[in-house]
Amino acid sequence: MIAASACWVAALLPAADSALSAAGAEGFQKLDVSYYLFVDQEPWETSSASDDSHAYLNVGVGLTSTDDSDSGDQEVDFDEGWGIPIALGYHWDREAGRGITFDAEIEAVYTDQDAESDVQELTVFGVLLNGIVNVPVSHALGVYGGAGIGMGWLDVSTGGGLDGFEEEDGPFLAWQAKAGLRWWSSDSVSWNVGYRFLNVDDAELDDDASDASFDLETRQHMLEIGVRFRL
Repeated sequence: MIAASACWVAALLPAADSALSAAGAEGFQKLDVSYYLFVDQEPWETSSASDDSHAYLNVGVGLTSTDDSDSGDQEVDFDEGWGIPIALGYHWDREAGRGITFDAEIEAVYTDQDAESDVQELTVFGVLLNGIVNVPVSHALGVYGGAGIGMGWLDVSTGGGLDGFEEEDGPFLAWQAKAGLRWWSSDSVSWNVGYRFLNVDDAELDDDASDASFDLETRQHMLEIGVRFRL
């Protein structure tokens, strides 16, 4: 009897193993695709867009908020505005066994915002050299952070009591810091959502008629979304 039972068990084991394997495969296929994209595999075990060195083009758009400028007797209150950052860069492959990667890029940033004061409109154009660190979180998701330094130009439209003022448009020293999340939708395209802070050195506005002057402070916050193309 014992021998017969053992034979039955031995005969059933392969069939049970096959059934469990099939059920496991079917169950895995029914899992939410987000599990595979964001959790299933470690970043350093996959072949994604971050696995080798390459050039890239990053284009974005964002909403800007400019800190109020308060210098002497002049206070400038800015409305919300918009901005467009465009960057051309190079992504370096991570070192063996490490998930952290690095980017270097040259970036142009353009912003436009109105003001509720004698300064009626401010546009900013900056060109900056950035360094960025990328830290993978999962197969297709990562965080990034970086900073840059460069030059900025200002275009200031005035009215009211500042009709006689002439603005010094630059170039001025500019610097920025930015951070956000990046998601790879394919080996050649990724998307980012992030925040940046952009600072341009104070611009002095002078009125030759009255010998009056004041400094315009330009400190901007931007919430942005962008897309990166591998070149």
